[in-house]
Amino acid sequence: MGISFDSKIQIPKDSSALNDLNSFSTDELFSPTDNPFAQQTDSVLSVPSVSQILYREDNTSTLWLDERLEDSSKIALDTFNRAFADTFRKRIHANLIRIDYQKHPEQLDFSMLINPLGKIFETEINCSIIQWLRYLNGVEMPDFYNRVKPNTQCWHMNVDLNKSFNNQLSTIPIGTALELIMKCQSELPDEIGNSSSNFFSIWRDIRNRRNAASHPGVVDEKDFVAFYRSFCELITEGWFTQLMNLKCKLKPQQ
Repeated sequence: MGISFDSKIQIPKDSSALNDLNSFSTDELFSPTDNPFAQQTDSVLSVPSVSQILYREDNTSTLWLDERLEDSSKIALDTFNRAFADTFRKRIHANLIRIDYQKHPEQLDFSMLINPLGKIFETEINCSIIQWLRYLNGVEMPDFYNRVKPNTQCWHMNVDLNKSFNNQLSTIPIGTALELIMKCQSELPDEIGNSSSNFFSIWRDIRNRRNAASHPGVVDEKDFVAFYRSFCELITEGWFTQLMNLKCKLKPQQ
C-alpha cells in the first residue's frame, strides 16, 4: 500500500494530567462485590496499550482511550463519562417539560451507558477492520478510506462494503462485521492476527449485550457491569490500540 505510520502517542505519566477530563467515583455505581475496578493494579501504565484505565489516589477512575479515536467516538466517550459520573442525575433543559410518572423505587435502566460505548466500538471497527476488508477486495487505500468509491461494488461474502447511505459510506453493524472477519481468519492483518480468538470472544459478548440493551426490557446494574468489563478488556488487552494502528495504516496521513 505504501502506507507508513508513526506510533508515537503521548501517554500521561500520572493521572494529574487528566484533571480536565470527567471522572467518576466507582463507589457511586457499584457495590464492592460488583466493582470492576476492585482489583487495582500497582501500575496501570504497565499494560502494553495506548488505551488505559487510570486510577487516582482519591479512588476515582477515568476511562482513557486512544487519542486516535474518531471525533464521533470522542463525543460518545464524553457523553458516557458525564452520564457515568452523574449517575443519571440529568440536567434537563429549562425549555423541556419533565415527563412525570409513578416512580419505581431504587431501579435504573443502564442501557444509556451501554449505547455510547457500543457506538465507539462500532465506529472504530468500521474505520479499521471494515476498511481493511475493503482494501482486501480491491478498494484503494488511502484514496477511498471510509468513503464510497464511485461506480463500484465491493462484495465480501454477501455484503457490499462500498454501499452508500445518505451520500456516505454505510456503516456495517458489529454483528455482521464479526461474521465477515471470522470468515477470513487465514488472511487477518498483523494487528489482529495474534490471539484473535480472544478478541472475537470479547467482540461477541459486546455485540450480544449491546443488542440486548437496544431492545425492550430493563438493563440492570449487573448487566451493565458485565458489558463494561468486556469493554475494558478491549482496552487492557491492547485491542483498541491495535485497531487504531490498523486504522492509521489505511487512512490518509495528515
